[in-house]
Amino acid sequence: MLWRRLVLLGTPLALAVLEGFHPQPADVAEAIEEGPWLFWFHMLQLLLMGLITLAVYLLTDGLQGSPVSVSRWAIGVFAVFYSAYDAAAGIATGFVLRAARDLSTEGQIAVFDAAIDMPGVPGGDDAAVVR
Repeated sequence: MLWRRLVLLGTPLALAVLEGFHPQPADVAEAIEEGPWLFWFHMLQLLLMGLITLAVYLLTDGLQGSPVSVSRWAIGVFAVFYSAYDAAAGIATGFVLRAARDLSTEGQIAVFDAAIDMPGVPGGDDAAVVR
């Protein structure tokens, strides 16, 4: 019973707190500096998304009917596709930016420009690497 409450209440709370620390770099230098945190942020987020999926399943445990089936299928689709998309974009961007730390300023700018143009990074040139 305790683990169920921990998953149902603790996971959304942990995810909400984590999202409060989502990197929001304002410029190239800040983006390069936050690259490692961007990487680890999305690794933690991926784990929490799996637990969110479990939480939704637990909420429907013991229930029957079409709405329950739709809910379970929908959270399955969300867990697979959104988690894959967000994790791939965030982890890849963080990895690339972390690797750019040892480059010259011109090299860092080139990596930054390439990172914001990567498929899956929302906003393209209108965003600062991440949402």
